[in-house]
Amino acid sequence: MPQKLPAVLIDFDGIVRIGDKPAGDASEFLKFIEGSGIPAIILSNSSLKNGKDIIKFLKDNFIHTSIPAITTVDAAYNLVKEKYKRVSVYCIDHVKNLFKKFIDDKNPEAVIIGDLGDRWNYEILNDIFLKVFNGSDLIAMHKNKFWKPDGKNLSLDAGAFVSAIEYSASKEALVIGKPSKIYFKTALEQLGVNEGAIFYDRR
Repeated sequence: MPQKLPAVLIDFDGIVRIGDKPAGDASEFLKFIEGSGIPAIILSNSSLKNGKDIIKFLKDNFIHTSIPAITTVDAAYNLVKEKYKRVSVYCIDHVKNLFKKFIDDKNPEAVIIGDLGDRWNYEILNDIFLKVFNGSDLIAMHKNKFWKPDGKNLSLDAGAFVSAIEYSASKEALVIGKPSKIYFKTALEQLGVNEGAIFYDRR
């Protein structure tokens, strides 16, 4: 029996996309990976979009590939589907809508935190704190410290607010995004691969 090829996990930001545009050789790189026959998947630590949004970005920029894509949103959704019936979700509306059949803000089993941009305020933080303090699990799509919404200027990211909730509620968040094992496990399961992955990231 021939040895199974390893999987390739490809970081979207910094490898496939630079800023708000595809990397100059992104199309050729993805074609090469496809042609190699190696199982591959594109990953993004973003909680502003899901895998379908990444594929749409590529198509909108005339890059057509059969390589699938997932983000922390997809991994969080899979976790919710497996473990919970009721969750409260704090992220942008486009992403929150994906969880609509699970949303129960009055009696959630878990609170899911993603990106809210400039919508963070005391009322939201206190609402999350009370739910977690009273027993809801705390799940963070990622725990990034800061980001550049306009590509230039630094802003606090969701990780700062997740840490505040952890401290106040004395409960550690389950982090979905990189470098969490949950994230990579989700990617490998989608590919039907158990081990032997190579990860191409921007570092």
